[in-house]
Amino acid sequence: MKRFFVAFMAFWMLGCASQETFTLWQLESQVDTIGNSYVIRTAGGKLIVMDGGMAVEKDYLRGFIDALGGEVSAWIVSHPHDDHIDGLYRLLQYGFTADEFVSVFAKDFNNDLHKRTVKEVDKAGIPYR
Repeated sequence: MKRFFVAFMAFWMLGCASQETFTLWQLESQVDTIGNSYVIRTAGGKLIVMDGGMAVEKDYLRGFIDALGGEVSAWIVSHPHDDHIDGLYRLLQYGFTADEFVSVFAKDFNNDLHKRTVKEVDKAGIPYR
């Protein structure tokens, strides 16, 4: 599953990058956990965010995204653990949006963190891919 996800990410990122380069930032955990987030700006200027950190990191992540223009083309979730998805869940509760939500997990995947996040994604009208 992990190899599939890495291949999926590489293929998806290359498809989004219409120019020769992109920029990748790793946002380290602000609360000494193992989770983190990645923000990618494609050569075409689109923002892609992978994961969302812990709930208490939502403001830090939102500030970083806002500093880059505030519009996210896609949010990719690697897996539904609280140190990877809870920040996104909290941002969605406060009206954050994106053009699409991308996950290798089925929309009805049986995980409480995933289910509540998908509920917020649906409420925001974000397409699930």
